[in-house]
Amino acid sequence: MNIGGIDVGELKDKVRDTLGSLLAQSHYKIANTLARILSSTIDVAADKQDTITLLHALELRTAVLARCWQNTPGTLRQVRGIGKVSLQALKLARIVSIKQLAVLDSFELERIFRRNPPFGVRMLEDLASFPQFTVQLEARSHKRLAEFIMVGIHLSLTPLPTSAKEMRNNGRAVFITFSEENQLVDFAQVP
Repeated sequence: MNIGGIDVGELKDKVRDTLGSLLAQSHYKIANTLARILSSTIDVAADKQDTITLLHALELRTAVLARCWQNTPGTLRQVRGIGKVSLQALKLARIVSIKQLAVLDSFELERIFRRNPPFGVRMLEDLASFPQFTVQLEARSHKRLAEFIMVGIHLSLTPLPTSAKEMRNNGRAVFITFSEENQLVDFAQVP
């Protein structure tokens, strides 16, 4: 439709594209600001040794940065190529975690997503780049020292980030230790 020499359909498309871009920028700014506020909350809670606030702020910051709650099927949307339709296909296949997805072979991925090769190979390459933590705990001493037991911790992260920028983009490793009574014993963030 043309009014006064202006194509109304084209104008509507431009307005919709501009508004969509502005909303995406606003969402990004709000999420980053909220993550910064939560980082400050984490620092204050650690300083005050408020374990409960610290745990909630850590969980909320993780959810804001990932744009989904931990341990929900939404975490799968962090994988390139997975959107709303793909989530439904994974739900039918009873796959609800990145860990479950990563153990499939390329042919199974292509079958589930109804995609052609090399889709499965590329997805497996992307999944291999997700950091994986492993933790080993071992008692260093069988003697109780007052009310404490010495514990050694070994943590490994694979694959390791190759640059400071990649580490910033992949987030942080958080170490928190607290007692049965929720008393904060130790807290550290890496990097």
